[in-house]
Amino acid sequence: MPGILPPALRAKLEALRPSLEVQGVLQQRVEPDRSAAWRIRYRNRDDVAGVRRHRSLPLGQDEGVARAAWALVEGWRKDRRRFEEEQDAKLEAERRHRKTMKACRRMAVLVGGGGYGRQRRNAKEFDAATTGTPLDAMRWLITSPFMRPNRRPGRPKKARLW
Repeated sequence: MPGILPPALRAKLEALRPSLEVQGVLQQRVEPDRSAAWRIRYRNRDDVAGVRRHRSLPLGQDEGVARAAWALVEGWRKDRRRFEEEQDAKLEAERRHRKTMKACRRMAVLVGGGGYGRQRRNAKEFDAATTGTPLDAMRWLITSPFMRPNRRPGRPKKARLW
C-alpha cells in the first residue's frame, strides 16, 4: 500500500512531534545492498545526559510512505508557523497599544503643567480614568479638571470661564 502511513509509524511520528515541528529532514540513504531507503533525521534532547543527539527514524524503501510521512510533518510545521505568526501579531499589537497609551499619559502629565506633585496627581488620575483606549485618554484630557490653569484660586477674571 504505497503512500499510506502504517499506524505504528504514525504513532512514532506523533511521539516525536515536538522535535519534528521545529527541525528535521527527509533523507534518502543507500543501504549496503545498494537499495535506497528513506529516513527522517532529527535532533533530540537526551534527558539522561542532557545533550542533543542526532537520531533517525527509518521509513522503509517505499517512497510513497516517505512522502506521506514528510507531508504530515510539513503540515505540523505549517500549523506551528501560523500559530507563532498569530502570537507575534498579537504581541506587536499590544506593544503598539502600550506605546500609544504611554505617549498619551506623558502628554496628559505635561499638559497639566505644574510641579512634581501636580504631575503625579495628573498621572494617577489619568490611570484611574482611562480604560485602555486612546479615545478614553483624549476624553480625559478634554474633561479633566486638572487641565485648568495652575494659579491661585480667587475671583475669576472678566471674560474667562474659570
